[in-house]
Amino acid sequence: MLGDASAGALNRFVYYFALPALLFLFTARAPVADILNWSFIGAFLLGSVATFAAAIAIGQSVFGHRLPATALFALAAVFPNTAYLGIPLFLTAYGTNQTSPAIVATMTANTVFIAGTIALLEWSTDRTGQKGFAIGLLSKLFLNPLVVAPLLALPIALFDVSMPSPVAGFVELLGSTAGPAALFALGLSFVERRVAAPPVELGAILSIK
Repeated sequence: MLGDASAGALNRFVYYFALPALLFLFTARAPVADILNWSFIGAFLLGSVATFAAAIAIGQSVFGHRLPATALFALAAVFPNTAYLGIPLFLTAYGTNQTSPAIVATMTANTVFIAGTIALLEWSTDRTGQKGFAIGLLSKLFLNPLVVAPLLALPIALFDVSMPSPVAGFVELLGSTAGPAALFALGLSFVERRVAAPPVELGAILSIK
């Protein structure tokens, strides 16, 4: 009904516009203690990093993957779908004022695991030396809108800056589409995709996750 290109277009809208707007708005308005909740972030990272390390070990020892494939194997095993699934469910269940766990988890996972996987991929294929590796990593990290949006909003929260009403209204309107659009995009993406991974490897990834 929506055409062959609809899933990609809707996913890009959610990834580049709706979710970043929601993350920006939450970071700008939330108490700093909710954003920098180190006990929650530490607990989340402790379990996730342990899972990531276990997945790397299994990918190399059991399936014989080299580093690029192992990094993607580990990312698939550990990465939580807090953005497209967690945030919409928290919004539905608890409302806009109680979504901080899903949003902080999204910010943490994107910053640590997307950046970490990019670092492993860049390091395994780098031919330009340490400087080129660092530049490549930073450029990819800061092109991720789910990382950039909360970083841009963090000074607003830290210094308690009030956003102009037209700006706040527009960002709020755009961010309010994140929940339903993300869930719809997630479902729509399954229409075009088929499972291509070997069943044993897919089973291992799901078991680790």
